[in-house]
Amino acid sequence: MADDFNIRHFFRRSPPVWLRRYFELKGVLDNVDWLSIRPRSIEPLMDAWLALEEDARGDMVEDFRAINLLATAVGKVQIIDEAVFHRKQREVAAKLAELRDF
Repeated sequence: MADDFNIRHFFRRSPPVWLRRYFELKGVLDNVDWLSIRPRSIEPLMDAWLALEEDARGDMVEDFRAINLLATAVGKVQIIDEAVFHRKQREVAAKLAELRDF
């Protein structure tokens, strides 16, 4: 299977506030001006990303691939199915319904 995951595309499609939260939890990219990040203006983010060590980027790319796979209609069903197992279906379904798109 070809590796068609593109980090630049992922960054463009991801809400900057969520990217910022992810990177804060990882303790990296704290020097990015998140207010300047827009779908057509991700160069500061890409520059900071490319400055990270390759191993660190590789681990995060795996997270982003998983997120990308779940950001579909089928992924939404999988997330809700998992929420049922944890008895949080209503809360999770309500949060997913708030999202503009996948």
